Amino acid sequence: MRRIEKIAYVIIVVGVLLDHASTMYALTQPNIVEVNPFVLSLMEKDLWLLGDLLVMASGTIFIYALIRMIDKPEAIYLLIYPIVHGLIRIAAAVHNFGVIFP
Repeated sequence: MRRIEKIAYVIIVVGVLLDHASTMYALTQPNIVEVNPFVLSLMEKDLWLLGDLLVMASGTIFIYALIRMIDKPEAIYLLIYPIVHGLIRIAAAVHNFGVIFP
């Protein structure tokens, strides 16, 4: 279980970093704007990176601790959160690159 757990945490970290970096790069290009009003609000307040890191860290730490508390083989299903979250963010990064390099 430890190996899949490490993979799940790497997926969420890579996903968040790729999405964040691709968005920041995309916003330096002409005629590309952020359309998510929540993210735009965080960007205006210079809280977007902090918010991203807090969501990623809190979710990951919570899942990590919960797996340790449950300590049963079924706890592996809790890794669905970091895997799905990471894959969604990777998909967002791929979309961003599609906008940047059509």
